[in-house]
Order: sequence, then structure tokens, then C-alpha cells
Amino acid sequence: MTVVRLFYDDLLRRKLIAEHPLPRGKWSDNPRDRIRGVLPRDRGLPWVPDDLQWQRFLEIVRKEPLRTRLMTLLAYEGALRRETLVGLEVGDVDLPNRLITIRPEIVKGGKGNVVVFSAPTANAYARYLPELKAVATRSRRMNNRLFRSLSDRNYGSGLSPWTWNKIVTALAAQADLPRFSPHTFRHMRLTHMARAGFELLEIARYAGHRQLETTMVYIHLSGRELGEKVARNMRIMDEQLRQIAETLA
Repeated sequence: MTVVRLFYDDLLRRKLIAEHPLPRGKWSDNPRDRIRGVLPRDRGLPWVPDDLQWQRFLEIVRKEPLRTRLMTLLAYEGALRRETLVGLEVGDVDLPNRLITIRPEIVKGGKGNVVVFSAPTANAYARYLPELKAVATRSRRMNNRLFRSLSDRNYGSGLSPWTWNKIVTALAAQADLPRFSPHTFRHMRLTHMARAGFELLEIARYAGHRQLETTMVYIHLSGRELGEKVARNMRIMDEQLRQIAETLA
């Protein structure tokens, strides 16, 4: 479809045809302004590992260096995208209050926010700081990045998103989870928050979503609304059955 569409784009540009037979769709926040494309877009729910798969992955990570373990914890607890994670600086972390300030320039939507991390993660962070100081002293590179490369070529420079992607891909391969990616941490955290009963707006603020429709994906993925509705309706049906039974008894 893409090749054919590009072909007609060229014909239209050269004025060899008057109208494009494969028009593109158009997205708009206003439903009335949306234009459907020729082919519908399939929008499935994002994949998240089940509890056993998640535990298997964590067992693999537990054997990794402290830097990898800390990055895993922060990626999950902060629901951080890979660009945001590797873009963190030391000054972004408030260790006493266990808060991370996400600067707008390292966020996809350009909207800063604040996320939290747990006490065990705070302990891991405190143990990591001497390692970071040693790397900074040896490399003498002038940057405040929290996670730095240990390779001979780029020693002491900020870790790149591609390096983090390679690390997670290798871990996922060991855990036999080929669909696991750096973004899976974000999907899991937001899904777990939905299962824990957080409200839609709370999850949206934590994730930095501009559109609530994006956040609703995780509400659906958690099955929370469906489970609550089934439970509520089953109570009504049980009461109806009880009344019928009493009437016929």
C-alpha cells in the first residue's frame, strides 16, 4: 500500500492525474474532523508479561551489575520511556523524599512531571552513587548524567537509548521473552496502577499523558472496569435468583 501510494503521489505531483485514488487518513482531536484512510488501523492492547514471566525476567536482572538493576527499578517504578531514563541527571533525583523530577526536555510530549520510587530503590541508588563518582572521576567528562557508559570508546559519557535497548533485549532473550522491550516497563507500571485502583486522572498525570484516551488503554488492559462490572452485575443476578427461589420454594 505504501509503495502504491507513493507512486500515485508522484503522478499527482507531475499532474498526470487529477485525484489521488488512495487518500490518506487524517487524525484530529475533534472526531468530526477525522478522515478515515483506505485501510483501517488495527489498535491492539500493548503486551505485558504475566506474573511468572515478570518474575523470570527479574531473576535474570538480579544477576546483573548495580547500574542495570537500578535502571530497571527506575524504568518500572517511574514508568519511564528509554529516552527519559537515560536522560536523567543526578540533580533530578530527590533521595530523601524519593522523588524524581522529569524535565520537559527529556519527555516525549515536552511536559515535565514528578514520579516516585520505593525505599529499596532508594537504597540501590545510594549504593550506586559511589560507582558513579568513580566513573566521573576517571573519565573527567563534564556532564551530570545519572547513567554513564562503561565502554572503552565512550567511557563516562551519557548512556544512549540504543545502549539501554540492547541491554534490555539481551536480558529478554535470556528470559525467553522476545516481546519484552524498554517500553514494557512503562506498560506494566501503568497497568499495575490501574489494577491497584488508581483513578484515570492520577494515572494520566503520572504517565504524563496529554490525552485520557491513551491512559484508558491501561485501564482496559488491567481488566479493572470489566471485573467491577461483572462483579456488580453478578450480585444483582444472584439477588434476582434468590428472590425467584424464595417465590418458588
